Amino acid sequence: MFESSKHAIAAEGKILFAETIRIAQDSKAIKPEEMSRVIVDARVMKKNITFPTDAKLLYKAIAKGVKLAKHAGIKLRQTYLRKAQRAAIDAAKYVHAKQWKCNQRKIQDLKNWLGRTDHWTYEKR
Repeated sequence: MFESSKHAIAAEGKILFAETIRIAQDSKAIKPEEMSRVIVDARVMKKNITFPTDAKLLYKAIAKGVKLAKHAGIKLRQTYLRKAQRAAIDAAKYVHAKQWKCNQRKIQDLKNWLGRTDHWTYEKR
């Protein structure tokens, strides 16, 4: 039933694959005649995934809030977009250099700016 590929599949992977096939056959998602030959590709592709840090999430929230306010026709006194982008970049640099207090200062700045833009948005409604 299983045809080997270039890379070996671990025993847990084989069990998981067999269970997946069994469930697919039980639910009639695949027909038994489709199972005469199965090709398994166990290669793994590396992905360039960045983790959602506090600074990045805060910057995205500020940018999204400004965009929504603009779409709703609300004119903000100050958007902090440029300062927020710079602060998010600086926070990442401080984390890399293990300068935690400087990083926390930038995150606090981002929180303050998010609160201000949010407050102005609600004030203008």
